[in-house]
Amino acid sequence: MDLNVSVIKEEDDSKEFSALTSIAYSPSEKHIVYVVRDDQTLLMYDAKSAEKLPAEINVGVHISSFSWFPIGNNATNIFACVCSDGTLRFIKSNGTLEKKVKAHRGAAICIKWNYDGSSLVTSGEDGDVKIWSRNGNLRAKLAEFSEAVYALCWGEKDMNESIVIAHGNKLCIVGTQSKGGTTEWDGLPKDRGIILAVDWNRINGLIVAGGEDCIFRIFYSTGVLLHTSSALGNALTSLSWRPCGTSFLVGSYDTICLCDSNGLIQCQKCVRVGSIMEMVWNTDGMQVACAGAGGSIVLSNLVGQRYHGGDFTVTVVDHSLINICNCESLDNEDSIRELEFHRGTIVCLALSLNRLVVCTSSQCYIYNVQTMGPPASFDLRCNVSLVIASPQYFAICSLTAGVKIYSMEGRHVSTLRFPLRSDLLTKDNLSLSSVTVALIDQTNKKVIHLFDTLTGKRVDGEMGEIKHDSEIRILALSQWRGINQEDRQLVFLDCKKELYIFPVIAGSRSGVQGSRKMLLQKIGSQIDTFAWYMDEKADILATISGSRYTVWYNPGVIYYDKELFFLAKESRDLPEGSKNSSILTFRGSTMDIKTIDGVVMKVATSTYPTILYELISSSRWEKAAHLCRLIECPKLWAACAGLALQYEELETLETALCALMEVEKVQYIKKVRNMKCIERRNVELMLYKKCDPEQAISILLQAKPPLIYRAIKVNIRLHCWEKALELAVKSAKSANESFVCVVLWYRQKFLDAQMKTIAEDDSQNFRTYFERFPSIDEQYVRSLKKTARAQENR
Repeated sequence: MDLNVSVIKEEDDSKEFSALTSIAYSPSEKHIVYVVRDDQTLLMYDAKSAEKLPAEINVGVHISSFSWFPIGNNATNIFACVCSDGTLRFIKSNGTLEKKVKAHRGAAICIKWNYDGSSLVTSGEDGDVKIWSRNGNLRAKLAEFSEAVYALCWGEKDMNESIVIAHGNKLCIVGTQSKGGTTEWDGLPKDRGIILAVDWNRINGLIVAGGEDCIFRIFYSTGVLLHTSSALGNALTSLSWRPCGTSFLVGSYDTICLCDSNGLIQCQKCVRVGSIMEMVWNTDGMQVACAGAGGSIVLSNLVGQRYHGGDFTVTVVDHSLINICNCESLDNEDSIRELEFHRGTIVCLALSLNRLVVCTSSQCYIYNVQTMGPPASFDLRCNVSLVIASPQYFAICSLTAGVKIYSMEGRHVSTLRFPLRSDLLTKDNLSLSSVTVALIDQTNKKVIHLFDTLTGKRVDGEMGEIKHDSEIRILALSQWRGINQEDRQLVFLDCKKELYIFPVIAGSRSGVQGSRKMLLQKIGSQIDTFAWYMDEKADILATISGSRYTVWYNPGVIYYDKELFFLAKESRDLPEGSKNSSILTFRGSTMDIKTIDGVVMKVATSTYPTILYELISSSRWEKAAHLCRLIECPKLWAACAGLALQYEELETLETALCALMEVEKVQYIKKVRNMKCIERRNVELMLYKKCDPEQAISILLQAKPPLIYRAIKVNIRLHCWEKALELAVKSAKSANESFVCVVLWYRQKFLDAQMKTIAEDDSQNFRTYFERFPSIDEQYVRSLKKTARAQENR
């Protein structure tokens, strides 16, 4: 990433100019920047043309800091400010004073609105931090310190609204509610000066702070140090996170630095405007405006972002120009193509396989990057904050219109019908497939909501909401359509670095049935990042833990057979220096991995799993088994066995298990294949796949005629003795009362194995029926069993 910097200076160089103390974008006119000058003047600049507007407003007081009402509120022509006389003022954009309140003793220094515009916080030289209503009424004195508070910021901790406060060399997080609590730690070492700037990103939850020691530090909200930079040469006077949380800016004397979320400096610009007093991003996070102490402002456009997708890489060259590079092309002339947009500036884009979606400030364009024909396009009537893409659909997120789903032809498909804050959505907490949309609840990060892609409605029943014990950081849906065209897997990573998988939609043949708690399976621990195979050709998952990567050939088999799941994987070490890397793309037999130092490297994986999925997707099971015989790899055989089990291809399953030397499983599958009764065969497969026993038993009871003996026998095999006895007693009214004798006969054998007598039976029901049937004829029971089996085979 890089910054395209332009400095706006006054035309009259002979005149001495006052410092700029605060800066903000207008919420109503997105390209207008308001700046407060130290001579009590409010200035306006056009960010598009990078020119100063002629209008100047004299506010009649020295403003230390000001802030507009947050975007989305109605009062967009009023801003709140704190002044050198300790007052809090509400002023209209034309300079008219609406209200003035005495807020602090001495000068007031900082003011910040919370995200919904219901409260604002101020601080001053007196060390007080106060919460105010949007009408200027004092709500509470949040904190009181012995030194001046030079920086503060709103954030969220443990799902409670909180404020991080910088006082002296310490950072303190104070909850605005009574149950919020207080956390304090050293933001700077002792005797290294004070903290001058702090910012807290609500997307990634990280806090960045810097001050007089010329070093910035990144902290978790718990106070744990994540990163410490090297000294930058001058005191750090301002810090600002990009709204999406992927990067932040550092401002000091004559210098602006762009850093990624890990603290790695991406670029450093010398601007020669004095100390950077304040920096603010625009709503789409593509431009930043800075106020300089020398009287000039700096406008910087974010460029150089790279988007990876399959064989193509897209680079943002300028606010209206992108380059598309075909990494597989051998012709250098045709490998790079340029796209220029004349209507509006580039806001965000997404790349999925051979489709590129570009959203500008006025239109949305959909390109086929392979053919580069004329794009499909449509007008945008909202400010886009995020776009994500899947092979067939893409989603556009905005604060006013919510989340809208479109086809790759530009046709509107649906709108998610759920109250949400679209400005909090990122590619980590929102995922899209051709049938399902999944997102993490912003108010409770332990909950995932599932929606139907085509209708925008929430999935019915308990499967439409997934509740977890810990906060969820990242989620992603698989793209493989499967044989049934419906199978999808959801994988999510929680704050403990534990990776879980959940079947979102299961076809009738897949057999994934049961309670939500039973279906949620843990894949691994200490996982740093993960990625699904990009397109719909395979259901393969890649994970990175430390400096080692793992490719899971068939993650969905974990619901049926964990032995096959752990066998069907490929695990290798990454090169040195690859710890804490991230996966950019995973397609074909190649993974693009980005190290913490920003280096992108390609890692080769086996190509045979992808070929196996292509054969199975077209139901060529014999060819799939032939491929596994040719390769003679147990990992591939395990993947083939898992897929055969999922789609109940018993012949292929038996072949694969034979190759894996799973003798007991082979014998069981052989027995199931020889069963003549279809209901019994389906029930045995459901039990082998660990499905809900109640559903398996219901299949037997719904058969014509009902297979009561087999249902009783299933309960006995599962040691559900009370249910078996209850079923036998109920069937005695319409069938033969002797089924009770069968249950008692098996129960007696069970007690004999445990060396217990009938009187020592733990169940009162069984003791009662043993009194009614004191003697059980074994030959009679065997004849009943033989008769029941004969009825099953008809």
